[in-house]
Amino acid sequence: MKKLYLRPFSSPLHDAHHLEAKLSQAEGFLSDSFQVERLSPTDEVPEEAFLVDLILSGGSEGVFRVHAEEALTRPVLLLADGRDNSLAAALEILSWIKGRGGHAELLHGSSESLQWRLREHYLYHLARVRLKGPFGTVGGPSEWLIAGECDYGLLRRKWGSEVVEIPMEELEELYQALPPSAGKEEADSLWKGSRSSEIGRNELEKACRLLPALEELFKRYALKALTVRCFGLIESLATTGCTAFSLLNDRGLTCGCEGDLSSLFSMVLLESLSGVPSFMANPSLLEREGNRVVLAHCTVPTKIVEGYRLQSHFETKIGAALGGSFLPGPVTLLRVGGPRMDEFFLASGELLDSQPDPNLCRTRINLRLNRSLDYFFENPLGNHIVVVPGDQEKRVEGFCRLFNLRRRG
Repeated sequence: MKKLYLRPFSSPLHDAHHLEAKLSQAEGFLSDSFQVERLSPTDEVPEEAFLVDLILSGGSEGVFRVHAEEALTRPVLLLADGRDNSLAAALEILSWIKGRGGHAELLHGSSESLQWRLREHYLYHLARVRLKGPFGTVGGPSEWLIAGECDYGLLRRKWGSEVVEIPMEELEELYQALPPSAGKEEADSLWKGSRSSEIGRNELEKACRLLPALEELFKRYALKALTVRCFGLIESLATTGCTAFSLLNDRGLTCGCEGDLSSLFSMVLLESLSGVPSFMANPSLLEREGNRVVLAHCTVPTKIVEGYRLQSHFETKIGAALGGSFLPGPVTLLRVGGPRMDEFFLASGELLDSQPDPNLCRTRINLRLNRSLDYFFENPLGNHIVVVPGDQEKRVEGFCRLFNLRRRG
């Protein structure tokens, strides 16, 4: 069961027995969805704890400020029922936190709305823990990604994220040391499951050998996610990462292309909040009339498509790539960026079709967004965008609002 730490604050002027009864009532309410553990204001908060601060009465403000200075380093959830001037105190504390650049939200309302908000915040909590990384970057970003540079120091201060730089040679050595049979089982499964194949079995097996090499990097550095300068693999190993990336993302090991750390961060966030793997892609067509966007890329998780074709990598015509077919339906697009990952573009829309185009990367999707395309034409955060099936806009927007991210578009 999900664990929640409850920390009560109150004024010594109020009746202790009355406040204890209120506290017990709150614990009972919360225990419907969580395993509740009580903390006192002076207790040390466990690292990565999901914490709710219960404001029991007026006069709690000073007690909170003395014992909760760490509130400026984490998101704060202030729960108040309104009795005993608790709501007034919670609003004062909320203002104090926000005025100092902290992240906080007031939880107040009906039982149903509070339970829903707490479940959402638990997802936000899990996402924030995962965003701490470490993230691996193999070979650094591709030279054409000039807009998405990330300042590791600012990223660490904003999110606590750690980045591990891994030389391309390390991945190449792991690949070369593998036996010829490595990845063959995965290649067999992909071959049998494909709708068609335009490549030979040997090309697919060669591409799938990257999978255990990349998995070893995840284990070696305890990574939460990994991005690879994948065009470098084409030069050194004469194969592509598209297939291995697809399989990793199917397994919950988030892996992105081209060494793009901003897109990797976006993938981790969107996957954490939606519960499904994401599709990282390039915009290939924009039409203001009808808010139409076409996105394409050469890798896609097989878990989010209804079928796939095995093809070569689009630009180089070597290696193995996946051309996925999506079911029509709602989708969510996200891009987080800026030197400290504190800006975002977010949109929901409808996936109209995923017919392949010989002039684009192998997986192509045709979308109609629920907002204008001004972001793309006027102020983009970069070229890549991340997509998941389903409408997750409100949930992602809530996370971004909690952490004071600025919206573009």
